[in-house]
Amino acid sequence: MLRNVFDLNADTLLFNPLIAIHPVVTMKLPFRALLCTAGMSAALGVLSPISALAATDAAAQPADTPSAEIQLETEAEPEISLLGEQVIDGHWCYIDDATGQKVTGMMQLPGKTVYYGPDGAMRYGLQDVPGFGLRYFDTITGAMATNCWVATDTGTYRAGSDGAFLTGEQAIDGGWYWLDPDAGGARATGFTDIPDNRPGKTTKTVFYDENGRMQYGERCVDGRWYHFEEVYGEMSRGLTDLPAGKTVYYGDDGAMRYGAQDVPGLGLRYFDRITGALLTNTWGDLGDGTLRFFDGTGTATGYLLIADAQGSYLTDESGERLTGMLSIGGTRFYADPETGRLASGWITVDGSTYYADPSTHTLMTGEAVVDGSWHLFDDNGAMRTGFVTLGEGGGAKTVYYGDDGAMRYGEQAIDGRWYYFDTITGKMRVGWKYLENGDKWVWYGSDGAMLYGNQVVDDGRTIHFDMNTGAAQIPVTERQRRVADQAKRCDTYGLSGGWCQAWISRTYRRAGESADSRACAYEAMRAWRVSTSRGGIPVGATVYSKSRSGSHGWTDGVYYEDYGHVGIYVGGGKVASLMYGLVYLEPVEVWTESDGYFGWGWNGGIAL
Repeated sequence: MLRNVFDLNADTLLFNPLIAIHPVVTMKLPFRALLCTAGMSAALGVLSPISALAATDAAAQPADTPSAEIQLETEAEPEISLLGEQVIDGHWCYIDDATGQKVTGMMQLPGKTVYYGPDGAMRYGLQDVPGFGLRYFDTITGAMATNCWVATDTGTYRAGSDGAFLTGEQAIDGGWYWLDPDAGGARATGFTDIPDNRPGKTTKTVFYDENGRMQYGERCVDGRWYHFEEVYGEMSRGLTDLPAGKTVYYGDDGAMRYGAQDVPGLGLRYFDRITGALLTNTWGDLGDGTLRFFDGTGTATGYLLIADAQGSYLTDESGERLTGMLSIGGTRFYADPETGRLASGWITVDGSTYYADPSTHTLMTGEAVVDGSWHLFDDNGAMRTGFVTLGEGGGAKTVYYGDDGAMRYGEQAIDGRWYYFDTITGKMRVGWKYLENGDKWVWYGSDGAMLYGNQVVDDGRTIHFDMNTGAAQIPVTERQRRVADQAKRCDTYGLSGGWCQAWISRTYRRAGESADSRACAYEAMRAWRVSTSRGGIPVGATVYSKSRSGSHGWTDGVYYEDYGHVGIYVGGGKVASLMYGLVYLEPVEVWTESDGYFGWGWNGGIAL
């Protein structure tokens, strides 16, 4: 009990709320000074009723009443508890406004659900809530987690909309997850066996990455390759055709197998030791130094490859050496008739040339690169020469193999006639072609041979081709030269960006020709195109193609699927055009050989 004597005046008590009356206090003060408030009591840490003092009529006392010493003895009354959220002994608690007692269990607060333990203290982290099961509460705010992942020391869980942890297979954020029911919903990672409700299925093995998301397709795990079906994620076992175009073999544990493998139901098969691909028409090492031949279906045959210091030999199951031209499972070999030694490299037998792979000794068939050049071998392995049409339909092409069997490219004189074969694909040219050697346009007929004299070309023009050189006689006027000279100056005329049609108009105007223009190159092409021919373009003519940037849109109420691009043929196999603020000189075939080529014409529609 605190006992003290204060000498106070009325003003001190009226204006200093921090001075409080304790239940046992001895004071010397005027009676009107007893107008203290509850806040004055609170300053001493005790809130006590003061109704009796407040009832004293201070105004009835004379203003000059001398101070009197009075003794106030009061009984201590019970403390009034505060309500709602409170920090008690360092823990958040909630005092019920009806009972005045601490709340326990789950409780909805503004904006969050929290949990108070049996002692009334707020709980955090993973909690086993009676009647609710496992729940997770934020370690700072105590808010119950909902619709989110929760990481704890025992695993990662997915809290649902009510805070309960989900279990079983769940589709979340576009992926599939397994929340193990036997582990309270802990998220699975790695290889996992889960129920499979498909007809005839009970379980399936799948794989979840480090984030618990189901994986599909080929996956390398701990240095071994596995495959998981692209729709259901089931781990593949046995022979499997992969989208990459190879057949592989996965063991019972799902890991890819290599080399010689005994495949259930199929017998011995051989798989590439690096890629795992099933090999056909090849020799496979059985692991004991023996090489057995696997035929066109991948089946192991009874034929063995035996090697000694003199070479390699082909034997049957009895060990007898085989000789001559041999066919095993559709694969051909040639063994010397006397020694049985298998051929390697180029050989000639009965007037035909063959090539035997130096490592497998198999005779090449079909197209193959040998000694750095493309060759063609028939089904028996014999090398082809001369003109050959490869492929079918729109993908067909005619090529030419020389006497040595190598494919030819560029200009070729064959049996006294000139031909041209693409420098990359070897495809024989038909129709127009600009040849840098000689700076000339030439014309190849339907058989690929260069033509001479007067010829009616693809756009109906009759053009004379020099009888000796085959060069097209396309006149060049002085007006054409002036336009080409202006274009070859590569002057942008102050234009920036891709204003190609404006550049054409200014070039023609500076050469003294029509400065007419259109909204874009595409519209100019529609108005002034002369021909869609891919060759025989006159000097000074405008050349049209699709836009390099694919631009399109509306202009003056007209819709352009493509604004287009335009240049000027300046001769010498070059086209000048304005692009991105610069004038470029490009080979004419960059324009004419593209799918976007529109044709050629004259600016303003006036031939020069």
